[in-house]
Amino acid sequence: TQAGSLKTRLGSLKTRPESLKTWLGSLKIRPESLKTLPGSLKTQPESLKPSMAEPCCSSSQYGSEELDRLANRLSGTPDPRKRYEYVLWLAKKLPSMPADLQTEDRKVQGCVSQVFIYAALQDNHVHWQGESDALITKGLLALLIKGMSDLTPDQVLAVDPAFIAATGLQASLTPSRANGFLNILRAMQAQAQALKNADEAMDS
Repeated sequence: TQAGSLKTRLGSLKTRPESLKTWLGSLKIRPESLKTLPGSLKTQPESLKPSMAEPCCSSSQYGSEELDRLANRLSGTPDPRKRYEYVLWLAKKLPSMPADLQTEDRKVQGCVSQVFIYAALQDNHVHWQGESDALITKGLLALLIKGMSDLTPDQVLAVDPAFIAATGLQASLTPSRANGFLNILRAMQAQAQALKNADEAMDS
């Protein structure tokens, strides 16, 4: 009986190579399936291109990120007196404008006080200098200079005047001062347009 059982075991062993061949045969298809992996990997960078091309920052609400921050800061200050004090602080921080730049053609029209604004174009970005003989008006000027510094002429022209209302400063200003605030913005945009026209004329 032991010999018979041994034959049975040997018989079962003979079938194992066949089963191994079958298993090895199944392995042969794996390299074929793996061939598709490099192709699929190649598509990954392509699929990433749209997301990489998207801008990292959303467009600003009023024309620049700094204008947005200023509007949010001022509108988020419930006390009108605090907003007024911030504008006066900006006035004191604004560098003085050289007297030789304070010419009639740079004077802002429609303001109660004397206001001068000067724009210069450097590497297609506008840089400002300004002056006023009234501290509060100088603060409003400084606010706009801070929010519109280092913009291109086109970006300056695209600034939304709604920024002025968004600051909530009307509660702290007389109607004539509030109107002067808008006139300063318009004068800055007019100078940006003039710089753009001059630059385009030089290139043509």
